[in-house]
Amino acid sequence: MLKKEALATIEQTIGYQFKDKQLISQAFTRSSYHYEHPEEQSNEVMEFVGDSVLSLLVVDNLLDRYTDKDGSGLYSCLNEGDFSSIRSFMVNKSFLAKKMRKLDLHQFLRMSIGDEKQGIENSISVLEDLFESIVGAIYLDVGRNLNKTKKIVLPLLEIESELDEYDGKIKISYKNLVQEWCDKYGYSKPVYNTYQTQDGFISTCYVREQNVKEEGWGNNRKEAEKVAAEIVYLKLEDIESSFASVDISFENSINMLQEYCQNKDIPKPEYKTIKDVVFDDNSHEFTVRCTLNGRNTEGKGERVKKDKKDAAYKMLDYLGLIQ
Repeated sequence: MLKKEALATIEQTIGYQFKDKQLISQAFTRSSYHYEHPEEQSNEVMEFVGDSVLSLLVVDNLLDRYTDKDGSGLYSCLNEGDFSSIRSFMVNKSFLAKKMRKLDLHQFLRMSIGDEKQGIENSISVLEDLFESIVGAIYLDVGRNLNKTKKIVLPLLEIESELDEYDGKIKISYKNLVQEWCDKYGYSKPVYNTYQTQDGFISTCYVREQNVKEEGWGNNRKEAEKVAAEIVYLKLEDIESSFASVDISFENSINMLQEYCQNKDIPKPEYKTIKDVVFDDNSHEFTVRCTLNGRNTEGKGERVKKDKKDAAYKMLDYLGLIQ
């Protein structure tokens, strides 16, 4: 087992007091030391445990940082490739070796005399193995509790500051953003039409409910669709922001919907009274249908104009223009 002074320094640096000192001592024991001292177990299994736990902790943190959840389920501005890229960055050999050097605990690594002569404790792979072994020891000592492990390990990775820096390198998936925008308002899926030309690929992205269709060019199909999606998303954002500064109320809903159609250069909405219910006191309840670009909303009121306003207001809400 490691000396008390070494154990105290390790625990102070990590910020955690081990209940089972044997676990952290084993984390610092390489297999080459075990071969010379069979009574001391090596850190190989602990390294395997730490590698698996570390990957899960990083993924869990990415979910906290980059995802949200609503009635439609889990959503994120990043795609699977983005998540995979960040995770790979956070658990690769060089990154973990850098953190291990900063902790400066590899001086306590126990290895064979031959390994000591070669100075392998400074190699990237050995430093990575040691970091993973320490994570494995922590996980086992806290009773395999992932939340407790997370609170101890993530500060060692300085993960938040690393992600702040890495965020600037992440390529946002505009196809995901367009899809999420459509999901947010219950729209149909955006339609992509991509074809090859002599100069590359051209893709159109179309959001039917907003009558937004834009074209993008790329060297391959994926690149062309990304460009088209980016242009469409920026237009959708413009639509939201332009109406966000306007006070849309129930009373001006008909005029605002008319203005929206003029700005979008699409046919004006059509209104049709589809029901007129007469009550015993001779009062009426009218139902008016508003049709715009193939989408219907219905409004009700005691006067035709009032239910027309109701139908227009609901259409504006469907279009995502009611803040």
